[in-house]
Amino acid sequence: MNIKKEIEKIIPGSKLIYLTLVGSELFGTKRESSDRDIKGIYLPSIYDIKKRGLEVINLSTNKEGSNNCEDIDIEVYSLDKFLVMIKNGDSNAIDMLFSMFSISVLLETKESFVLRDNYKELISADLKKVLSYTLKQTEKYGKKGKKLSEITLAEKEIEKNGIKIAIKRFKKEPFEYINVREEETGIYLEIAGKKFRENIKTNYVLERLNEFRSKYGERSKSSETGIDYKSLSHAYRIVIEIEELIETGFIEFPLKKSEQIKKVKEGNLEEFKNYKEMILNLKSRIEEIKIRIQNCGLKDRVEDFTINRIKILILSIV
Repeated sequence: MNIKKEIEKIIPGSKLIYLTLVGSELFGTKRESSDRDIKGIYLPSIYDIKKRGLEVINLSTNKEGSNNCEDIDIEVYSLDKFLVMIKNGDSNAIDMLFSMFSISVLLETKESFVLRDNYKELISADLKKVLSYTLKQTEKYGKKGKKLSEITLAEKEIEKNGIKIAIKRFKKEPFEYINVREEETGIYLEIAGKKFRENIKTNYVLERLNEFRSKYGERSKSSETGIDYKSLSHAYRIVIEIEELIETGFIEFPLKKSEQIKKVKEGNLEEFKNYKEMILNLKSRIEEIKIRIQNCGLKDRVEDFTINRIKILILSIV
């Protein structure tokens, strides 16, 4: 795929000023099954600027289903969009900015050199959004994995022994998402908020549980524990990146701890006893970052006049 030509088709007169590999190839966590992710920045045409047109161009070689190792995902931001993202502490924009110092660069121009040379002006300690997002995602992965693993446990028990035997077992041994409810209308087995009466047909229960499980992503369902390790590794990586940023004022790619991130991605939590301990560890580190970031030497925020100055420098290049 000729990215320049594709973007020119979508926005005639635009100029592509930067392209880089991102994702696993940038971080150093690539596996044989990894697809290729590319991000970039473009200057809109004068006509597009007046129209306030597209700010993000998405191109992909796969229009159907999940990606495989042969697929390429491309996302290109307008300069204005990129500068707003970097001002707001967006993790994707931060990765792109520091990728400019890496071997992952696919296209660089005089315009992108302005961004690279002024990187210190574009990075701040205002990372509340990315920290909040990472914390929420960490909590979500834990709950999601536990719920799915218990649904799977109940499903196996019912398939093997039927719902009446399952009720006897879970009455003696209740779980967070599996409980027995004794009500006026009868005895029910409650699984992740869904109630099934003791005399209901086994096949009906299994069908409903299968439908419920189908709401979860393939990455979670393919894991024996029900944990989406790939997504969990993203939260782990973001924490590692921010720790490096507040310690050194820089993020070096590939990441120094890429092997640890890759192990988490593959479901190997040897650094931790189990995923619960890992989630607690991440939460603790995020809270510590919130304290340390206040006195780390980074500026409090990226000011609008800084954004405008850099934008003028880029637009003045002939």
